[in-house]
Amino acid sequence: MKDKRLETIYALPLMCILAVIPLVTFITVYHTDIGNNTWITGTAFYDFFLYYKSQLLMLTGLIMGIATAVSLLRGYHGNLYGKNSYYALIPIGIFALFSFVSAMVSEHRADALFGGYEQFEGLFVILCYVFCFVFVYIYVTDRKWLDLLLYTLLIGSLILSFTGAMQAFHWDYMTNKKMIPFLTMFLKNVPENFSISASFGKGVSYATLYNPNYVGTYVALVLPVTVALGFWGRKLIFRILAGISALFQIIMLFGAQSMTGLIGVAGGALVAILFLFADLRKNRRLLFGIGGVVLLAIAGVLVGKPDLLRQFTQTTISSCNYTVSSIETSNDAFQISLDNGKRIEGRIAQGKGIHECTLYDSAGSPLPTAGTLAAGLTIPKEEYKGIAFFSDSKQFSEGDKTINHDILRISAGENYSWELLKRNDKLYYINGVGKLDTLRKVESMGFEHHYDLATNRGYIWSRTLPLLQESMLLGKGADNFVYAFPNDDYVGKINCGFGSQTITKPHNMYMQIWVQDGMLACLAFLAIFVIFAIRTFRRCFKKGTLTYVQKIQIAVFCGSAGYMTAGIANDSTICVAPIFWCLLGTGMAVSCKNWKE
Repeated sequence: MKDKRLETIYALPLMCILAVIPLVTFITVYHTDIGNNTWITGTAFYDFFLYYKSQLLMLTGLIMGIATAVSLLRGYHGNLYGKNSYYALIPIGIFALFSFVSAMVSEHRADALFGGYEQFEGLFVILCYVFCFVFVYIYVTDRKWLDLLLYTLLIGSLILSFTGAMQAFHWDYMTNKKMIPFLTMFLKNVPENFSISASFGKGVSYATLYNPNYVGTYVALVLPVTVALGFWGRKLIFRILAGISALFQIIMLFGAQSMTGLIGVAGGALVAILFLFADLRKNRRLLFGIGGVVLLAIAGVLVGKPDLLRQFTQTTISSCNYTVSSIETSNDAFQISLDNGKRIEGRIAQGKGIHECTLYDSAGSPLPTAGTLAAGLTIPKEEYKGIAFFSDSKQFSEGDKTINHDILRISAGENYSWELLKRNDKLYYINGVGKLDTLRKVESMGFEHHYDLATNRGYIWSRTLPLLQESMLLGKGADNFVYAFPNDDYVGKINCGFGSQTITKPHNMYMQIWVQDGMLACLAFLAIFVIFAIRTFRRCFKKGTLTYVQKIQIAVFCGSAGYMTAGIANDSTICVAPIFWCLLGTGMAVSCKNWKE
């Protein structure tokens, strides 16, 4: 059949993904069996930002898949059979294949397929990402389609960044009481006097993206494209809107106080400067102009609010405590490993209460003690300084009954303690959600004494690295990181300020993909970006006067580089990832040999 241009109606799903889905925020209650694990409780959870984004994206992905099939049957194949198209399609196929197989063999298949606790980025969502990339790569073949997608992204970014910028100025429409009927329209039973409050505090920008860090990732991805449209947009009105959107994005970024966002923006900016310096004589006015604007903006911020930049480095998360490395419990004893290499063993005679324990060193010799359990029992040796033991009693539910139990509290400072009880001649730890569990030594790798790196990400990474060895071929399944991560590492979590929190993501996009989808899926993902980078440099670096499309390709590459840079300390999220995959497909499409200028 003769090749035809694809009707623009086929772009509606992409327009929805670029401009509508990031703005979706409705409250819902969802149910999951994750509460069966000892480290979390509950069967029903509220979601505000992710669930309906996920549902709408899966519906859009289905429509896009049908549209692709229809267009192929009608004989339109776009870039599908273009020269070297397999360079892009093979790695995306490998990524999809290993993501699919990993999800199908997952122990928690429902979460792997449909999305799980606090993530909703299951296999079907990942396949939607793949559809986004493939659809855009195949069918964006001319300037008309390119402008349609870019200006749709511009309108979406204008609305979203306006929301985030207003939050920076303490005006948040989502906490307004008049908005509650709209935001709860899909909630069956709305509690009386229901209200919404910003968990990040007033003046912090999270827009409609769930987390301030995701705001940073969004700005790193979209800002370069917005700036490019401000300079080279076809119509004046769009150039003005792009300038306004860029301003709002910068304000939103400062309001988010996201250091990862700043690093991502810096990564994209370095790539842009590299291209500008490639022909400094021609671009010096643009380079100096942008540099001057940035310097004036920073100077204005420092003069108007000198403490603002400090907010990017401060954190409410306390530094990690290294006194106790691990605690292990058994039937009638517990072992405490200290950071200095010393060990304390507490033994309880059979039939005795938990308060009647004797302390020994690693050689099995009794340790001298001072004080009492009521006031605090300590070991008067310098190498055991900071460790204390306290007696207490605590109510604990056993079925329908509530029983008082004697408790032994092991303390490593005012904010670091672990409570043990003896039940049926076995020692248990009472965790932060009130459940009984044992304490064990958790495998870790790297970051010793640097767990507080990047606001305690070092701790999470140290527990994630061993999981990479288990995912060399297949991963644990999409949205299964929460099950793979040792959330029962009660000692490490308390030491690093995570307490009873459930860690659902590694705060590193590459570790996230590796653990969940497997090493080969992660390498395929990286290969797609590397191919795009090579194509961009070959087509646009030191090429004299650049066309409009080449400038857009550079802008998309800068945004993608910023996204990939932010991914070192941020995760993939349904709030931003669909836009990334659309832009990545766009960048690959405009670099094809059969692109129509």
